[in-house]
Amino acid sequence: MPISQGLKAGLAAGAVYGGLVGLLHLGTLEACSAAQISYISHVLLQQNPPTNETASSMFGTDVLYFPMVYGIWGLIYGVLYGVVFSVIYFKLPGSTSRKKGMVLGIPVFFIGVFAGPAYVLYQCSPSFLPMISLGLGLPISFLYGYLLGLFYDSFGRLALEQKENIKLGNTDRSKLLIIFNAPWIAQYRTTVWLLQRELGADGLKWKLFRSLDSSRPP
Repeated sequence: MPISQGLKAGLAAGAVYGGLVGLLHLGTLEACSAAQISYISHVLLQQNPPTNETASSMFGTDVLYFPMVYGIWGLIYGVLYGVVFSVIYFKLPGSTSRKKGMVLGIPVFFIGVFAGPAYVLYQCSPSFLPMISLGLGLPISFLYGYLLGLFYDSFGRLALEQKENIKLGNTDRSKLLIIFNAPWIAQYRTTVWLLQRELGADGLKWKLFRSLDSSRPP
């Protein structure tokens, strides 16, 4: 159950994480648009044979493609982190799930630096703009960890409530079985069965007995 709980929490928090990573990537590209278009133009001039595409059209494709791809990867990583979180939950420091999730946000950030969006590879002017995007990845990672812990608790409470409802349902059925199988009920059923056998299930006397028994006050 903890792994499935972490999987669900990772999916929910990963959707937010992937969306923020995609938006951050989009913002970086837009901020570096002039330098990026100039760089693409330079690359196109060196191609042999030359291409019919323009630097602006290729940059427009990049603006749509890269944020979407890195956003999806952020979602996938978020789900994987959720599974890891459930496995090492009790080994993480912190008194609450949210604090434990924020601790996990630290390695999430460093993994994102080395395996995530390559902001520093963008051609940009001024050149430090991609580093700002890289630094913004830290609060996003902490936010992801906080949401991961929050959703982890939420899905855990939901699972407990479902178990309690199942237990209550089984208890109610047990009570009904006890009442239905009480000695006086069993005696009454036996008496009715004997009368039905003596009077005949389809006979007039049996029907008269049933009508009198149903009209008898409790």
